[in-house]
Amino acid sequence: MSATLRIHRGYASPRRVVVLGGRKIGQLSEEVVEFPVEPGEHVLTVRLGYSEATTRFRAMPGDTVEVKVCVKPAAPEPHDGPVDLELVMHSPYKNAHEGALGRTD
Repeated sequence: MSATLRIHRGYASPRRVVVLGGRKIGQLSEEVVEFPVEPGEHVLTVRLGYSEATTRFRAMPGDTVEVKVCVKPAAPEPHDGPVDLELVMHSPYKNAHEGALGRTD
């Protein structure tokens, strides 16, 4: 059984590219985009040109891992500047995630 990665774009540019484990899996073309992911540990990067934000997460079978893309306050219009990624876990295995999340910027 796979897991689901759900990304909320917010005010970030829809041109941002979603990279999982070094492989491009799509863009933030919609307000909310979803991707199937295999269970395990992953590195997620959201990038636009030289601007990128990266985080790590662990997905268990059946998980829905939600990520919010947050534009930093000093970002120029139309939100092509720096962003942060905020993880929100929805899982039947919540205790399995304790200590599994870490930021890498």
